[in-house]
Amino acid sequence: MLPFSRLHAQRSQRVLFAFLLLFFPREGRPQEPHPVKNHARYTGIASWYGERWRGKRTASGIPFNPNDPVAAHPNLHLPSIVRVTNTSNGRSLYVFVIDRMPKRRGRILDLSSGVAKKLGFTSKGVTPICMEVISYPSIRLVRESLQSPTKITSKGKSQRKSGTKRHVSL
Repeated sequence: MLPFSRLHAQRSQRVLFAFLLLFFPREGRPQEPHPVKNHARYTGIASWYGERWRGKRTASGIPFNPNDPVAAHPNLHLPSIVRVTNTSNGRSLYVFVIDRMPKRRGRILDLSSGVAKKLGFTSKGVTPICMEVISYPSIRLVRESLQSPTKITSKGKSQRKSGTKRHVSL
């Protein structure tokens, strides 16, 4: 009976180890949002993701659309509004952080393909950026903003499809 119990113990240890590897990061603890002050600035590398993830639910529960101004961050509070500036060409855009991404050395943000086109780095795949945290809106506001026909421009203004303009306060 002794060999069976030893074998059983080894199997249960393997199952537990596999469970921990699947559901927890390598540090051994879940990634939690860290407190960040508004207007905190970060510099690093951004990449983009697109059509493969269309329609799939993000970490905040909103379906992903590659044309929306959205991004993924490893541990920033969800949802967040950040201003992303491409340091190669100076273009900037406000985006909603609504998803998680795996930690990769040097990468601080994964942007949707629509944002990557507007910032001008779809052909490269990655680009150096500066990210500034603007605010932490409610999830309801983010859902309404992404579903409405209003587009937020890089100057903090929004334009409706009818052509009328109104100011959006972030």
